[in-house]
Amino acid sequence: MLNRPIFGLYTDTRQQGRDNIKKVDALVADGTENQFMYRNLFVIGLIKQNGVIVNSIEELCEALKTTNQ
Repeated sequence: MLNRPIFGLYTDTRQQGRDNIKKVDALVADGTENQFMYRNLFVIGLIKQNGVIVNSIEELCEALKTTNQ
């Protein structure tokens, strides 16, 4: 079996609000107010086992450069 790195590019626009305190407070107050994105944790775990997940094309390019060295 080949050991090849996996690169995940996660560009969901909803991730931009994850530092918004009002969003976090709304989630704490009422779980049905979850405005955060859905991620399949099984897939995330598999990617992280042998790779990296990045949030932009620039981060992806850097990760690819680092891996090829």
